[in-house]
Amino acid sequence: MPTTNVKTIGGTTPDYATIALWEAAIPANLITTDEIWRGECRDVTFSEADVALGSGVTTDATRYPILTREAGSNWDGTIANGPVVDEATGTATTNGYGLLIDCDFFRVVGIRVSNSQTKNTGNSSMWACIATSAGPGADSTIAQCICHDANPTDYRTYALHHVSEPTSADTYNWLNNQAINLGASGDRARAIAPAWWMTGITMNMIGNVVFNSDWASGFGMYVGDDGGSACTANVYNNVMFSNGGGVGYVTAGFGSSTLNATNNGSSDTTTPGTSTFNSLTQATELVSVTGGSEDLHLDSGSTILGDGSDRGTTPTLVEIDIDGYDRDAGGDTWDIGSDQFGKPAAAVAFWVNRRTHKNPLFTLLRR
Repeated sequence: MPTTNVKTIGGTTPDYATIALWEAAIPANLITTDEIWRGECRDVTFSEADVALGSGVTTDATRYPILTREAGSNWDGTIANGPVVDEATGTATTNGYGLLIDCDFFRVVGIRVSNSQTKNTGNSSMWACIATSAGPGADSTIAQCICHDANPTDYRTYALHHVSEPTSADTYNWLNNQAINLGASGDRARAIAPAWWMTGITMNMIGNVVFNSDWASGFGMYVGDDGGSACTANVYNNVMFSNGGGVGYVTAGFGSSTLNATNNGSSDTTTPGTSTFNSLTQATELVSVTGGSEDLHLDSGSTILGDGSDRGTTPTLVEIDIDGYDRDAGGDTWDIGSDQFGKPAAAVAFWVNRRTHKNPLFTLLRR
């Protein structure tokens, strides 16, 4: 059984002052050292950007790095609390990102990523809150993260994105994340967008919620192979909200690829698949859509409570909601979106691979 090597990041007397320093200390071969290399971010702002995570590190399904929040974090599944990576300063670049997953099996769990600076390099440029490399980055997971208020001017702004096109039969898991207010007015916000010029990959996009005041010419989620082949897209329990232009979902031609989509929703009528929920009203469904205090937990008056598709425990972490609640262990009828509504305040255990290693990593109080 691998040893879990826990290191604190940021705040007072941490093991590493920055995420970049923690990343640089990851052993080159976690299979050889037989470790899970776990970085726990304190509840501070990390003024970092273009941080490549795990570059050159050898991993497998049971020995990998994970970047997450510290035990005892004040995380409550909103934009107000928990650790945040914010590129508050920096120079304009052609493309950029907050965090880049750059090795196989890497996990980013329960981190906020933002971008409060203004850049201007033209609409051919891209900025992503959390990006994934092709090749390195396969079989990786982004879960319970909140990407918000990323407004670099004249950028195509993404919450989750591939920086290049995967070309092998790999799996990417984007689970129970939130994207809030991406792209300045008039820009092209493309919240959850795999790069689909690829062959043979599996994309698991499950339980994600997108809220934007104005998508302009953008979209909430991109679903399609767009020139690739033999891909599989598993799209379940997502919901897209917008006040302005753009569309909830863009579904491109699939050709030889496969789309499995059910129990998704949108404020417009673009929801793909079966058991769809269209024309949703964000003020009815969500706790708060007030600028600066958005809260994408489901409200008590939501019309989509209990309307999710039970995904069990595959892929790993799919059952853990934005607050850390285990829907599967709780025996709940699943809600759509990143949050399971109405759970009482209780201690919630987190696990590296709960059903394989049986070793709890940390406990926090659910909101």
